[in-house]
Amino acid sequence: MAVSLTKTTDIERIRTFVAVRRAARPARRAAFSLALPLVAFLVIAFVAPILYLLVTAVGNPETRSVLPQTLVALQAWDGKDVPDEAVFAALAVDLKQAKQDSTAALVGKRLNYEISGMRSRMLSASRMAAGLDTGPYRDKFLEADPLWASPDTWTVIKRNGASWTPY
Repeated sequence: MAVSLTKTTDIERIRTFVAVRRAARPARRAAFSLALPLVAFLVIAFVAPILYLLVTAVGNPETRSVLPQTLVALQAWDGKDVPDEAVFAALAVDLKQAKQDSTAALVGKRLNYEISGMRSRMLSASRMAAGLDTGPYRDKFLEADPLWASPDTWTVIKRNGASWTPY
């Protein structure tokens, strides 16, 4: 008889517990709805800007968007000597487009983080490329600025072709 009495008591406790929980639901919903604007404000005011800064700190879209053909041509480059004519031809096409779109300064700014003076050199190279009709582009670029003869310059351009910075 004691077993059935215990079961009945347990069932009554469970029913009471469930009833109390049901009765407390509207109060919990009201408390949550009052706190929701504060939580939204905190997310918008603090979390979103921090996430934006983190993403823009490592994002590297400039080189990919301004020099796409050059980066494709640089994939076959061994990294030891000055690239061949195909890379310079791709650079000339990209810089002509950058001159038209006024985006040469963007890639110049990004490359200037690693090579001092690169922004002004990219701007002058884009002006020069806009005036070029035919090749050989390699000779014209090398004649215009000795920077283009350095494999380090091309290594920096190739490295900055990644979507994210290597840092």
